Amino acid sequence: MPALMMTLLLLGCAATGREGTGSAPEQVALSAAAPGGGANAFNPYMQTKLPNTRELTAEGQRMLGAMGGAMPTIEGEAAHRRNWRDEIYPVVFGERTAPHEILVLLDFSSPRSAEVWKAVVKASRSLSPQQCKIAVFGNSTENYGTDLLGLAIWIAHSRPGQAMPYLTYALDRWNEVKAAQRRAGNVRTFKNEYDATASATDYPIHYGYLS
Repeated sequence: MPALMMTLLLLGCAATGREGTGSAPEQVALSAAAPGGGANAFNPYMQTKLPNTRELTAEGQRMLGAMGGAMPTIEGEAAHRRNWRDEIYPVVFGERTAPHEILVLLDFSSPRSAEVWKAVVKASRSLSPQQCKIAVFGNSTENYGTDLLGLAIWIAHSRPGQAMPYLTYALDRWNEVKAAQRRAGNVRTFKNEYDATASATDYPIHYGYLS
């Protein structure tokens, strides 16, 4: 099991050209008592507060204080959604309490990510959901990749068992559309769903899957 996990983690890093930034505990209980609390109780690889993606300038902070407001946080903004913790630590295979895990970093804009994901799916067929979980994280220089990973998180929560085949479809279709655009001499950056089509009659990737 450890060798398999390390192999797949390295594959995931290779697909994006990034390396891991440090080691993490082999087993971490997913409880509210985890260091940092809040959302990080469900992400054992973040032992501090979640970053604030809407940081204000000094002037903005003064204005917010004058209005009696407080700095927004990821936890505060997302807590109204029952599955908000899944957005922080998206498990697409296995039980959340499984003692072992495989972490996969996918970059939709990297053609190699489709092959990395196929290796993950193949490996999952020999894994026990009670003993090992697979969590997927995303990095993309093309914004639509973030949207597609967001749909994977929604599917994992709302349609159990479908997240892994969805990711297979989405990554393969991404590469197919890019190849078709290259053949037509019109390669676009996938900023939104309509950039990621090969012709005017194509469904965008996530529409195509849901249909």
